[in-house]
Amino acid sequence: MEKQSSDKGQLQLLESSTPAFALQTCVQINKDLQGVSLMTVSLTDIKETTILEDLIQQLMPILNELVAESKLSQFIYLVDLNETDFKKSLQRENFSDLAYLVIKREAQKVYLKNKFSQSSSIE
Repeated sequence: MEKQSSDKGQLQLLESSTPAFALQTCVQINKDLQGVSLMTVSLTDIKETTILEDLIQQLMPILNELVAESKLSQFIYLVDLNETDFKKSLQRENFSDLAYLVIKREAQKVYLKNKFSQSSSIE
């Protein structure tokens, strides 16, 4: 999980910013999951200091189920995850790494959406 430790700072937004950002990230994950699964992730009963770890733990069985249903590639496409990163995490056979990458990408999408919606309202 070397990649995870090197860019963990990018995901501090989940734990150090407003609870709204973490909720928006969770909603984005569920939106992309909707296309391939009935399962969802939730922030219920999660403390701010454990959001990332709890979301990883929630996503791991979902990713495993998507593999069993041959829907993982479709989900990864919806998330818009970097193909190289996806393939590396599959080679390591570690759903924890893949869950981390999914959360990171979804958080980036939320961050960019918020940033550009704010800047367009200024103009």
